[in-house]
Amino acid sequence: EPGAVDQNKNRPAQHMRKVQKVERVPKQKERIENNTVVIGMIGTNVILECNVGLNNVTVLWVKNEMRGNLSTFTVLTENTNTLVDDKRFLTVNHNNSRIWSLHVRFAKVSDAGQYECQVCTPPTFSIFVRLELF
Repeated sequence: EPGAVDQNKNRPAQHMRKVQKVERVPKQKERIENNTVVIGMIGTNVILECNVGLNNVTVLWVKNEMRGNLSTFTVLTENTNTLVDDKRFLTVNHNNSRIWSLHVRFAKVSDAGQYECQVCTPPTFSIFVRLELF
């Protein structure tokens, strides 16, 4: 009978002891809504956040710009390494958290625009953040 207990052993009957191994998939925290707008003031420090929902990933911060009819992409940082000569850009990831913050120090008018937080480790995806400065 299903669910029966073997009276001699005080445990489930043989047919109930079969264990099927199931691979557990870690639950991911919900990512920040895509296309977030951050408003800052010129001359101040501005922080753009990217909640990737994963640990141990490679993250790029990229600035997307339109020049005429052409799109240009400037890779600013890779993980915590700044790749451009402008050292006002700094990426912070505290204690290997799931949140990667791009700090733009002493923000200039030219810093306004579309930024992309790219996760380069599978599963790959991008989170876009628009910076508006006043």
